[in-house]
Amino acid sequence: MTETERFIVPAELVWSGQRPLLKMVEIDAASLAFPFWSQTLAAARRVVGLVALDEVVPGADVALMPSGFVYHFNRCGSTLVANAFKARKGCLVLSEPFIFQQLLDNARGTPGQRIVWLQRLMALHRQAFVRHADHLVIKWPGLVALYVADIEAAFPHVPAIFLHRNPIEVLVSARMAPLGNTDVVKEVHLALGAGERLQDYSALERSARYMANICRHVAPARNMALLDYAHLPGAIVEHVAPFFKLGVSARDLAAMGESTRYYSKDVARRTVFSADSSQKNGMANADEWRVTQDIIGPALLALQAALPQLGGAAPA
Repeated sequence: MTETERFIVPAELVWSGQRPLLKMVEIDAASLAFPFWSQTLAAARRVVGLVALDEVVPGADVALMPSGFVYHFNRCGSTLVANAFKARKGCLVLSEPFIFQQLLDNARGTPGQRIVWLQRLMALHRQAFVRHADHLVIKWPGLVALYVADIEAAFPHVPAIFLHRNPIEVLVSARMAPLGNTDVVKEVHLALGAGERLQDYSALERSARYMANICRHVAPARNMALLDYAHLPGAIVEHVAPFFKLGVSARDLAAMGESTRYYSKDVARRTVFSADSSQKNGMANADEWRVTQDIIGPALLALQAALPQLGGAAPA
């Protein structure tokens, strides 16, 4: 793939009543280096036009199928995993393609329609890159973990991992550096009861209820394995790549190892990655410990009991 190559991809989904329309844009290969798919789309060269999703005809001979899906809590190393697979030769990674969230996070469409829509939306990405990649890995936006059942129905043979981390560390990280896109979170994402409102809960409690709800939605998954943040980065090559049936050559191993040396969102590779679990545990306050024990803990334990864990339990 050369930096001058260009691709036509869907960038945004809009609804015309019950009809999903896609804004198509042209991107170039150089923009694929950005950590997040939204950054790649923001660098688009031009808008091509609108396409009705119901009129997309997937090519039957498109060989580029997804090799694996990555679901995650926030601040659990998902970008580190995405960067590592991006460094593997011939592997295309879409890191948080929000257009799928736009499709899933609404009540439009029957279950059958949603399956077809997901497959057609995926087909547009596959067709765009089929001549330029051998494998496709998708790191979903965090909220998409609430729709695992829809994605499994559309892509039943694609293996997936769910990245998790000691909830205390996630909550402390979010307090120190607040998460983005929190304005999209609604009552349904927290599984609030009738009459309950987001504003009835503190930001901390909302985060805890959101994480617990994700655990409950992921637990019934059929083709999912868990991966604890504590096993990163070594588990990417040792466990995740084989689970996704992605071979790793000596060249790949060197490139993937180099990509995980640095802070995952530092494109310039100036900040070397360092573990901070002990530090974050030491910074937790009483409220963070309370919601971890009362809200997130039981749901996470149930999730861990339901699904296999790549690499085993986290090291003490």
